[in-house]
Amino acid sequence: MKLVRFFLLFIISLSITTSCKKGGCTDYYALNYDSEAKVDDYTCYYYWIGQNYQGGKIFYIDRSKKSGLITAEFDLPNTRWGTHDSLTDEGINLTDVGRGLANSLIIAQASGDNSAAAKCLALDTLGYDDWYLPSLEEMRGLSENLGRLGQSNLTPGYYWSSSQFSSTVAYLIMNANRSPAFFAKGSIFAVRPIRSF
Repeated sequence: MKLVRFFLLFIISLSITTSCKKGGCTDYYALNYDSEAKVDDYTCYYYWIGQNYQGGKIFYIDRSKKSGLITAEFDLPNTRWGTHDSLTDEGINLTDVGRGLANSLIIAQASGDNSAAAKCLALDTLGYDDWYLPSLEEMRGLSENLGRLGQSNLTPGYYWSSSQFSSTVAYLIMNANRSPAFFAKGSIFAVRPIRSF
């Protein structure tokens, strides 16, 4: 009998101890991570590719899983990348993810208000005014990641990137096959703004 009583007391004290632990999301990578939670309550949530968020669709999520890139869901009018020999700065020859904004600021300053980058920087839609022209790899990621889901809403043609090939030529992405190309900066092609979150 003493053993049964001891066992019951043990079970009761164990349940009281565990029920006092704070529940919440215990996954560090979740958006609602709770550092004080001791017991996971299965309420964790995350960003995902194709999610409608902050004025557009998410097409890239970084390693932290808490930030990434969003594309507008529309093209700006077809336009020139910039003037023929507007830039020779090596900095905008970089094509990496994360270079689009810096490239866009350089292009807009050198080429003026009629450049593709300046038009992206001037965009103010759905309460967001921090859009820019994507770098080559950002534009490729947009086309590939949302294209796989059938959500890119891009035309089959070429789209400007903010990455320069030379002082007279800039990179584009052919949406139909996601391959890079380059054309003279005075050529007119589609423009798709993106923003970071």
